[in-house]
Amino acid sequence: MPPSTPAPKYDTEFYPDTITFLTDDNVLFDVPKRPFLTRSTLFAEEHKIGATFSFENSLTLDQNVPVNPIPLQVDAAPFQAFCKILCPRDRYQAKHTQVQWFSVLKLATAWRFNDIRQKALEKLNTPEFKLPVFDRINRGQELNISAWVTSGYTEIVTRSSPIAFDEAEKLGWQTAISLTAIRENYIRAKYGKKGSSTTLEEQITCAFQSEFDRIYLAEQHCMMPKEREQAEQVRLKKVQAEEEAKRERECERLRAELAEKEKRQKKENEDLAKKRETLKALEAASPATPKPVVAVAAKPLVLGPVKPQAEPVTFAPGSMAPNPPSGTSSSLAAAPGPSVVPQPAASAPVFPPNNSPFAALKQSTVGQGLGAFATQNTFNAGANSPFGVAPANVTQVPSSNAPFSFK
Repeated sequence: MPPSTPAPKYDTEFYPDTITFLTDDNVLFDVPKRPFLTRSTLFAEEHKIGATFSFENSLTLDQNVPVNPIPLQVDAAPFQAFCKILCPRDRYQAKHTQVQWFSVLKLATAWRFNDIRQKALEKLNTPEFKLPVFDRINRGQELNISAWVTSGYTEIVTRSSPIAFDEAEKLGWQTAISLTAIRENYIRAKYGKKGSSTTLEEQITCAFQSEFDRIYLAEQHCMMPKEREQAEQVRLKKVQAEEEAKRERECERLRAELAEKEKRQKKENEDLAKKRETLKALEAASPATPKPVVAVAAKPLVLGPVKPQAEPVTFAPGSMAPNPPSGTSSSLAAAPGPSVVPQPAASAPVFPPNNSPFAALKQSTVGQGLGAFATQNTFNAGANSPFGVAPANVTQVPSSNAPFSFK
């Protein structure tokens, strides 16, 4: 028997390794596997396309139907247009129509074939395939294309005609109201009236912030590495510009506050200078007047409480008995009795103890008491006394009313 020959090997680069897909309308596509494996990691993982070389999908039961085709939830027409761009059979194939390019764009966006998506966008952005404004907005919202949404909103705001009723229904009433407000602000700024200082694109982005955030997040996954790098550079420049504008606004605010403070300080200084000039003028016009001297009155010296003087005692002629005081009974005055020497009233001294009228009585000898008392009475009457002149505040008693009168 001739020796058995080994089975042939297949070249992994030039031998076609195909894969079979089955669309929703029951159409089979046997296409090269490599582009579907290398151009989108997401598509290969979802449909479990391995990198090993095999003919598992090419085996048939009756040489016509594959055993294990991969089902796709898409019709044959859009998938055929997509395959013509992903793995073309010739370079000079027929051009795609606008509908076909939209099919390619939709599948490329859903399956993350980012290079095919970029190519479809370039074709659809040409004047040949330019979309109307409302179709552009709807397609941009559906396929996560922020540039189409922004350009559509900008065209509605800047056109000459306002938003019509049917157009507001297409856009949605909330979107239509927001665009009308932006349009009014734009017209004011255009014709010289006071409007917003921000650009029109910034106003649109701010008014539809939540919508653009969703679109930007989806666009991040559909960008090519070069586009992602460019977008990151644009983002960094935008952040730097915003920070610079914020710093500039803060500087302007501080400058304005400083200028206002300097203006207020200058006005206060001018007012103070005017007051000083007025004060100097008043001082120069009025003569110098001496300040009044306030005299303090001396308080009188009060040595003690002054009680009313006792009624003087008189003696009847030829008798040593004193006459009774006024208001008493005459029988009492006529009653005989021993002679009584009158004693001074027990009251607080009017004079200091050394000048008391009774001090002479204590210092005199026996038999001289009445003479000393008369001498003191004479002192009370204002005569000169060895004790000095009586104080001015003491009541002066005339000599005729002395307590002892000798007739």
